[in-house]
Amino acid sequence: MSIALSGGAAEIVLEHGLPDGCHEFGGYSIDESSMPRIVVEVFNTRQAATGVVACAEIYLIEEIRMPLEAGVEPCGTYVVEINGEGRVVQAVEAGKRCGAARDADPTPVSPSPTAEPGFTRVQVPAHVESASIVISGGSAELVIVTGQPSACYELGGYELDESSMPRIVLEVFNMKYTNAACAQVYSSTETRIPLEQTIEPCREYTVEINGGERRMRAMEPGERCVSARDVSPGSTPAGVHSGTHPHQGSGA
Repeated sequence: MSIALSGGAAEIVLEHGLPDGCHEFGGYSIDESSMPRIVVEVFNTRQAATGVVACAEIYLIEEIRMPLEAGVEPCGTYVVEINGEGRVVQAVEAGKRCGAARDADPTPVSPSPTAEPGFTRVQVPAHVESASIVISGGSAELVIVTGQPSACYELGGYELDESSMPRIVLEVFNMKYTNAACAQVYSSTETRIPLEQTIEPCREYTVEINGGERRMRAMEPGERCVSARDVSPGSTPAGVHSGTHPHQGSGA
């Protein structure tokens, strides 16, 4: 998920999931009345039937674009709440580089810690909430969502190793203020990390993040990948996938 600006217009770009052939994108609603907080609800529809329905065993990711009417500033930090989950997102304009989003939270508070004399910043491993491999326009990216447990934390950077494909090794870290009084609020930051090696759609890769292993399938919008799943009839919120966020390398 990202906020993209082009020609003075802004839009939320969102990748959402259809878990099988019984689901299709249903629509969305958007509320910009509390900027810089944006509230979005996205939903799928599902074929109605009695009992258990056998559906085509495919998983599909679709991209939707939602125009924003309120003023959005390039590199500005916004809290986007999607289906009840708040995420910190930076507005990105093509060709413009931004620093990492800092200290944003779903209930905005004073972003700067009140430091005691002699305070320092230390590097600590970041908690990774989710990760996915997304292919678009022939290039692949590892999309991660990291957590900052209080206003004393901010995204620091990452180190990526693709030398042992199909195994990818990532270390991602936060920077933490010490000897500082910080607001006890939790925020999430999305980061998109370009992958230089060839990534095949629908292939599974082993991704080691801060020492923990995850297996994930590379997904391309509109690409159908086989999955095994039967579902019951009804309607469900759309599965929301991580999106673009400017990043800092480990040397930043």
